[in-house]
Amino acid sequence: REDSSTGGTQREEAGGDLPSVKVSFGDSISDVRPDRLHVPRFQRIDNAMNKMASRVVRISPMLARATDDGAYARSLLGVLWPLLPMAGIVLGVLSAFNTDFVIMTPALSFIVAIAVLGILDAFAGILFAISFGLSVLIGGGFSSVHSLRGLLGIAVFAFAPVMISAATRPFRRTSDVEHPLWNRTVDFVLTALFGSWAAGAMYTALPSLTTFKPEHSDRVDFVHVVFICVIAFRWIAENIARVYMPSQLRATEVEEFDDPPRAQRFASIIIRTAVFAFVAVVFIGNNWALWAGTAMYLMPKLIDQFSDAFPNFSTLHQLIPRGLLRVVAMLFVCLWWGNIVNTQYGGSKNLLLYAFVLLNIPGVVLGSIDWFVRDGKKWDSTAVSRILGVMVLIVGILCVRGFIP
Repeated sequence: REDSSTGGTQREEAGGDLPSVKVSFGDSISDVRPDRLHVPRFQRIDNAMNKMASRVVRISPMLARATDDGAYARSLLGVLWPLLPMAGIVLGVLSAFNTDFVIMTPALSFIVAIAVLGILDAFAGILFAISFGLSVLIGGGFSSVHSLRGLLGIAVFAFAPVMISAATRPFRRTSDVEHPLWNRTVDFVLTALFGSWAAGAMYTALPSLTTFKPEHSDRVDFVHVVFICVIAFRWIAENIARVYMPSQLRATEVEEFDDPPRAQRFASIIIRTAVFAFVAVVFIGNNWALWAGTAMYLMPKLIDQFSDAFPNFSTLHQLIPRGLLRVVAMLFVCLWWGNIVNTQYGGSKNLLLYAFVLLNIPGVVLGSIDWFVRDGKKWDSTAVSRILGVMVLIVGILCVRGFIP
């Protein structure tokens, strides 16, 4: 590491990764009841956002999901909603000035503002990233390939955590679900925890992606708390919209997206794989491990497009961990497998290369099993299963926090 700037910012060795962003449209749920709260709104803006999301889905489901993400905010804020995307643009310009037009993590106050804005509306987060990137470009701040990698990391941090939260559990459910209190409590806890966890991982990766390490780079716990609080606020706001203005919410959001064509899905896979390799090559080098790891990233995604044609062994469905249990199980499997890899290759100068390839194996194996165990009977929700679920959640938190080595 070499000092290369002032203000407590250090130059960081290139490295890090971009967490995957899962797209889910499962939270577009509103009850069929008359509205009890009416807010003046710009119908043309709502229609324009709906059309934009519906058209963009053919190009990128992720961008379509982000475009439609603020439907609840458009319902609640009405004519005031345009302030959110405008704030994203202004925040991007101000962040560029804050970093002296260099692609690096801005001051902690800006990080908090980005977190709040991106959680409230992912579309505003995307506009922040575009505004920040263009401002730095105009200011001459793109000095190397690391600048592009850093911009990708900052962009993902600005809009992806809320999408990961929504993919984990829905912000909204209809009121007639089974065990409503339990399900809504679980939704509330998991959306906040997983969104915060993902945001913390992204924040930790920013110094390596931008190659600049600011003084506040160790404030990960603070970032976790900020995201938990803002996601909790978002969860409450979503459900206020669902309960008090369901009709307007249905009119504002895209309730059902068309499935993207297969060509788009393959193009998306290729692009994501290219980004994966583009990020990885800087800290692992152009060698056999890069190509092997990229192949292990690409092939399961390609095969998954044809998995519906594979036989389905429904009797085994209950034996494969799902949901939170799957996440916790994978944590322990990865810890166990990581210890094996470290024991076998810990003394080798190529440990990073071996780890880059071998640590992918547990995820690839479990994903391959899913191709043949797609559907089947699920375990019934009982008092015992819910208690066990709470225990699994506690174990998962302790594992993530490092209390369970």
